[in-house]
Amino acid sequence: MSLGTRDRGRSSLLGEASSQGSRTYDVEAVTEEENDRGIDAIADRIGLLKKITKDIHTEAETQNRVLDRLVRLCDWNDGNTQNSAPRR
Repeated sequence: MSLGTRDRGRSSLLGEASSQGSRTYDVEAVTEEENDRGIDAIADRIGLLKKITKDIHTEAETQNRVLDRLVRLCDWNDGNTQNSAPRR
């Protein structure tokens, strides 16, 4: 057995060579998990913003209907008061 072969065998037995590969894999796995958590958090925020936007839109439509009714009522009242007012 040559010195190089013995060193490689010893490294494998001690886990030196494989531990570096394992550490790289662990870092990549942790980074991937962090990315997944970040993506999930962004997706949650986007969902919340979408819901808020829909709620604002619904509220704006409701307020527009209220204002339209108020304008019609004011116009109706204005017409009634002009027709019922005595002319001079």
